[in-house]
Amino acid sequence: MKKNKIILMTATILTMFVSCSNPPSVLPNISIKQDCNENIALYKFGSISSGDFNDLNINSSNVESMVKDSLNSSGCFAETDMLGYNKEYLLEVIYGSINIKQNRGDFLQSTSQNAAIIEIQIAFSNKNEFRVFSGKATIENVTDQYFTIGKEAELLPNEVRKTLQNAINAAVNEAVNSFKAN
Repeated sequence: MKKNKIILMTATILTMFVSCSNPPSVLPNISIKQDCNENIALYKFGSISSGDFNDLNINSSNVESMVKDSLNSSGCFAETDMLGYNKEYLLEVIYGSINIKQNRGDFLQSTSQNAAIIEIQIAFSNKNEFRVFSGKATIENVTDQYFTIGKEAELLPNEVRKTLQNAINAAVNEAVNSFKAN
């Protein structure tokens, strides 16, 4: 009888631990369109700043290097030190992130949700025109807790980085389509 209680308790505890663990989230991957055989526009990196919200404390130097890498890997853009001609643009970048955390439930069962929205705008300007391109990506992790056992949902740094990269790639793809059309 005592042995059955121990087995039942062990099975219950194992079930709770298994049900509290969630599989890792799978993020979509927005890749860069590599449509150009030669550069169709040159850019000089001007400024980068975070917008009104940067809840995830995203570092501007990381964003700058990621934007440059994405633009260069498209095959359509190349960095320059000079401005002055029609194909040369000053590049300005604004980005932001909003993080929303929420817990629902009670002692027996609760749900922890952690979500974020990352948005970026890249603007190309010269004496003749001004073009703005936007990219947005979201991430969400949800975990369940039973009897207050289990971790609260969190956003892992590699997930945040991939989400940021998706937002940047969406904006760069929009720029590629626009510049190729004109």
